[in-house]
Amino acid sequence: MNEIPIVLPGQDELRERLEQVFTEPRERQWLIPVLLDQLGEGTTYATAVVFAFALAVTGYTSSMPMPASVEDLLMEKADQFIDAVVDDEAARAEAKEFLHSTD
Repeated sequence: MNEIPIVLPGQDELRERLEQVFTEPRERQWLIPVLLDQLGEGTTYATAVVFAFALAVTGYTSSMPMPASVEDLLMEKADQFIDAVVDDEAARAEAKEFLHSTD
């Protein structure tokens, strides 16, 4: 795969965008900081964006007692997460293609 570079927004803007996707208090308290840490700053790629999301969701759902369905509900937000994080349309499509190829 010849990936398109993704230039991430700054951490403050990225947090604001993620808060539009993850609205629950526990998600905002725990999941968003982990996502920000996983994503880092600067330039990344589609696979890294998808892996950051999957790792953060898995870590979140395994770190505290909650129904298994919570992970499924969060994974349903993957496309919204990609839309929030990736500005470039071609890179966004690439990230979603990679995401759905792992289903």
